[in-house]
Amino acid sequence: MGPPLPFRCDRGEGELLGVGVGGMALGMSRYQRVTEEKVAMAKALRKNATPSEKMLWEALRGRQLKGAKFRRQQVIRGFIVDFYTEAANLAIELDGSAHDSPEAQAKDKAREAVLQGAGVRILRFDNEAVLGDLPTVLETIQRHL
Repeated sequence: MGPPLPFRCDRGEGELLGVGVGGMALGMSRYQRVTEEKVAMAKALRKNATPSEKMLWEALRGRQLKGAKFRRQQVIRGFIVDFYTEAANLAIELDGSAHDSPEAQAKDKAREAVLQGAGVRILRFDNEAVLGDLPTVLETIQRHL
C-alpha cells in the first residue's frame, strides 16, 4: 500500500479537499479537509433553514428513519448538500424556486455529476412535496437506505 494520494476539488478552484486511506481518494466528510469558508457557509445554512428543511430534519434527526444517521448541510467534494447519510452514501436535496432557472439547473446537473462521480446517490424533492406530503417523501428516502 503506497502513500495516500491527494485529490483536488472538481470545481476548478484547485483547493485541496483531502487524502484517502491506502492511496484511495475519498470525498466524504471525515476524509476531507474543508475550508473555513465552507464550514461557515454550512453553519449559516443550518441556522437559516427553510421551512421544508426544518420539517424534514425533524423527521430524519436522531436516527428516526431506519436507524440512519443523517447530517444537515454536509460538505462533500466542495459542495454543500442539504442532508447526507454516510452509511447509505445518500444525499437528499430540497429544491425551491431558486432551482427553476436554466442556469441553476445547469449548475445542479454539473454538481450532481461530481457527487455521483464520488459514488454519492442523490434524491431530489421539491419543497412543496416535503411540506404537503412528508410521509411519501420519507417512504421514498427509506426505500433508498
